[in-house]
Amino acid sequence: MGSFVLEVLRQGLWASLTGGWFYDPHQGPFINVFHLYTWIVLFILPFIVHLVRKIVIAVETVIENFVPGPSSVITEPIMP
Repeated sequence: MGSFVLEVLRQGLWASLTGGWFYDPHQGPFINVFHLYTWIVLFILPFIVHLVRKIVIAVETVIENFVPGPSSVITEPIMP
């Protein structure tokens, strides 16, 4: 009975809190490490996308405000 409760806590509660990852002693070390690194990448990926998006928006804003565009380079219309 005690081991069943521990198994439920380990696979149920811990997996729920961590988003689905838990150490499975029935699997080999490679599979457990692969699952752990996959979980880390999927956990951190939205934050990395958020940071990259903020940086891209900041760079675009700087470029639009400080680099002259085609409309400011041409001051007079070209007449034939």
